[in-house]
Amino acid sequence: MPGNKNSGRRAVPLKVLELEGKRVRRPRPEIPKSSGLPEKPSDLTAIQSQHWDDIVRTRGDWLDVSDGFALRRLCEEWEICGVLMAASQEDPLDSHVRASYSAHMATWMRLAGMFGLTPAERASRVTERQESVRSAAEKFLA
Repeated sequence: MPGNKNSGRRAVPLKVLELEGKRVRRPRPEIPKSSGLPEKPSDLTAIQSQHWDDIVRTRGDWLDVSDGFALRRLCEEWEICGVLMAASQEDPLDSHVRASYSAHMATWMRLAGMFGLTPAERASRVTERQESVRSAAEKFLA
């Protein structure tokens, strides 16, 4: 019911607003710095190892030690997708292979999004980076 005390968002008391300020004007929390690159597992296959190296080379500034497990899974999925793609080209009518390929590729895409390898994630991370550079410049000039 419009106009009733329980409808909509409750107003923030004036004292709280004076102490905290509006959310729009509060600074964003700092993005934690990377503590280093994840250690490359020694038991990766050649294809997985090459994929690992490519990702570390292109996304190294975004990676952290804690990304090691997800990065390993991404490399494993990459190899599985390659094997399934070859199998589907040999027998295009095998629906089981095509379904497996689709499932593994969806998993790879989800993991790839975590590392900024999809266009949407890359755009959002570039925006975050531009904002942090802008705020650093504003701090310097202030």
